[in-house]
Amino acid sequence: MGYKSFLVTGMGRSGTAFLAVAMNQSKQWFVSHEGKHFGGGDRDFKRPVVEIQNRFNKDYYGEVNGWAIMVAAKLDLWKLGVLFRDPVEVFLSRVRNHHTQQRWLRVLDGMGGGISESIRLAKREDCRVISFHKIVTDPEYLTEVFRHFGIADVVATDEMVRRKVNAAESKPVLEHFGRGIRNKLMDLRDEVQKYL
Repeated sequence: MGYKSFLVTGMGRSGTAFLAVAMNQSKQWFVSHEGKHFGGGDRDFKRPVVEIQNRFNKDYYGEVNGWAIMVAAKLDLWKLGVLFRDPVEVFLSRVRNHHTQQRWLRVLDGMGGGISESIRLAKREDCRVISFHKIVTDPEYLTEVFRHFGIADVVATDEMVRRKVNAAESKPVLEHFGRGIRNKLMDLRDEVQKYL
């Protein structure tokens, strides 16, 4: 890779927006959430890889993009990272405004594919695994993540991580869902436990 650019990916609702905003405080780097400034975002998994790659063909460009998870392995990048969050938290965040079991099951099915791809990326030697829980609770860990991706001019603060923790939205309680959904979520949690 001739360009100094990076991608951090992960499942939707895994903390990509928080991480992008935190990283974009850099004066040297431009960090986009889901490539929205360049026509990326919610349909990246349907775009030709070369179109997505073109966004990364510049120096000091970073992207934190959950939609790019299915194409991340095909991109030529300076640095790659994958963000992991407890699947139960992801599920509860994604279904908070949906009240039908059919929708819950679709969300759950989609999460399985995202987790599988996240684990596949995490096994690569060139991929940095990032814990959602740690970036929102530990400023030193978040600063270490910045440094890994070449962002040297931003230092995470207690206030920065506290803002995310305090902004937690009210979510449904897991007990509201049937045993089948709860069991699938526990299986997904077991799959990613070592990355959390």
